[in-house]
Amino acid sequence: MKIDTKKRVITIQLRRLLTLIGILALLLAVILFGQLPKTFLGLNKYHWAILFAIIYGLTILYDSLFEYTYIYYDDEKDNIILRYFSLAYLNKKKQSIEIPKSEFTSFILKESLFGLKKKIILRRYYKNVEAKYPAIPLTILSKAEYAQLLMSLDHLSKNAKSKK
Repeated sequence: MKIDTKKRVITIQLRRLLTLIGILALLLAVILFGQLPKTFLGLNKYHWAILFAIIYGLTILYDSLFEYTYIYYDDEKDNIILRYFSLAYLNKKKQSIEIPKSEFTSFILKESLFGLKKKIILRRYYKNVEAKYPAIPLTILSKAEYAQLLMSLDHLSKNAKSKK
């Protein structure tokens, strides 16, 4: 089974770009070209500029709160492959996890923010020690993809337990 979230990543990046362009256009219109009366709806042009900047800041906060992460998952061959990178503004570090199916032992799910934010920790038996990988946010996955991923990993962990 394969899961690839590149279409959703493109949508998120496009939304971010359009939001930035829209906010900048509104700021420029209000500050430079705005022939507003002294006040418009009780606010002067500087208050409007601050309001638009706050709205943009809230969109950035929303994105960082949910930790959107590109995910590519593949378990069709002898290895479990999980590639991911954060869509955070300053973090562009790409990660890849490849676990031979024979060494995969289990996984741990962590939920926060009332179940809206989900992370997974993969475990593997490597050189006589059970190793844990860092937590990977799964917020970007749809419910169907999330269920498929859990079903696949659950199946693989049951196979690993039955072999021991």
